Amino acid sequence: MRRGKILHSRALGFLCCLALFGGFTPLASDRAEADQAKRQISMAVFSFPPSVDIVQGKIKGFLPDHMSAVATEAGYGISFTPLPIRRYVHVVADGKHDLLWGAKSYPEFQGKVNVSPQPIEVLPLNVYGLHNVPEIRRQEDFAGKSLVLITGYDYGGLAGYLRSEESNAQVYDIPDHGAAIKFLLAGRADYLLNYGPAFQINSKGIEGVSAIQHATYRNTPMFLITSKIKDPGGQLLADLWEAHKRVISRPDYRDNVQNFSHIFRLVRFPLF
Repeated sequence: MRRGKILHSRALGFLCCLALFGGFTPLASDRAEADQAKRQISMAVFSFPPSVDIVQGKIKGFLPDHMSAVATEAGYGISFTPLPIRRYVHVVADGKHDLLWGAKSYPEFQGKVNVSPQPIEVLPLNVYGLHNVPEIRRQEDFAGKSLVLITGYDYGGLAGYLRSEESNAQVYDIPDHGAAIKFLLAGRADYLLNYGPAFQINSKGIEGVSAIQHATYRNTPMFLITSKIKDPGGQLLADLWEAHKRVISRPDYRDNVQNFSHIFRLVRFPLF
């Protein structure tokens, strides 16, 4: 009788264990699904060859290649959403996307984003002109000049000044990089403002482009930026930043990036 009670007790214990672990199984599954969903992130990008090149809906270039490697290293899946430049700075601040790559000085970012400790890329903002281009160090040096700007580019706040009455500058907004270069070559403006990599890749094959000279106005650091709505504690940014450091420390990767930057004179990683 005693043996029967022991067997009965053991059976009840076994059933309780089954019920217990059976009860936890859906919760563990739900947790895994939630974790997997959390690890899918969306990055907003805009066309900026060669960093980002969008052709027929396909996104290529240094940035998506680099960020795909970084996201994989950090354990995240990543997708890229191409956007018009005018919408670009709003979508992360408003929480529509997890992150972007860009300058950190936009007023729309104030209090709404997390910013990486260092830039992942540094872009020279150049002043292009026919033949000799004087050294321009202050925005006031553009006063009274005629300038071509790429439509949608803020140039770190410089575009706002150039369009103001204070500058007394004449501004031509042209959306296409190649068309902007040809506009300058035709002598219809004193200067073209553009970033070095974008000018270099878009000027290929344009007749007479060798007559254009340039001077660097300033260097623009480009950061990883996450939305505080999507990343309130900054953990996503921390994960990506640590992964970025590990990725760029790989000798084979570093060689590839240096070869890339040698071709386009593009990328300068402060951590190298």
